[in-house]
Amino acid sequence: SGNIENSYIDLAKGAELTINIMGQASSNALGKIINNALWNYNGMLNNEIQATVKPNLGEMEIEKTVNKLKYEPEKEWEYTKKVKNIGKGLINNGEIIDNLTGINTTVIDDKTEKAFKDFRVISETSGNSNTKFGNINSLNGYEQKEADIYPGDTVIIKLGAIVNKKAVGSIENIAQGKYLNSIKKSSIHFEAEEGVLSAEQTVDILNYNDGDTLTYS
Repeated sequence: SGNIENSYIDLAKGAELTINIMGQASSNALGKIINNALWNYNGMLNNEIQATVKPNLGEMEIEKTVNKLKYEPEKEWEYTKKVKNIGKGLINNGEIIDNLTGINTTVIDDKTEKAFKDFRVISETSGNSNTKFGNINSLNGYEQKEADIYPGDTVIIKLGAIVNKKAVGSIENIAQGKYLNSIKKSSIHFEAEEGVLSAEQTVDILNYNDGDTLTYS
């Protein structure tokens, strides 16, 4: 018997009492949750019992899609990265990296140059208010090293890149997601649009006489 709200109970010899307490973890909790309880009886003061709950870990999954599989020189090419937390816990300070300046391709005259001459971050969105982004480093494309992604949420990142005007070769782009010791990669491969050659010939006169000079263009 007793009153648990007023912190006293009476137990008969050999009796056992189980007290269940429910608590909801904070939506942005990351560390261990340590719960300490104290009990006192017959002069034995502040006897402590402790329970520790460890957090579940987040797990990153990354997928890349592109708006078209063939590019046109000096046209903007757009692709989307979907980064999802498929784990039961938060992803804290996850890394998402897409190095566009490190991509080369074959250009006319069989030379090798940078595949893109310019790029931009179009958007960075998520479906949960508990997902947070850090500052984007766009010096080499897209680099995010402070992504906090809520369990089950998907971050959608859209980038635009302008293809080298002399590009003729294939382009392969690899995006990387990293959390703790796990690294996930997603790649996409696309080719140049094929050119279509057409020719037209004209002559300066349609009817000739013997000895006339005909000029063709």
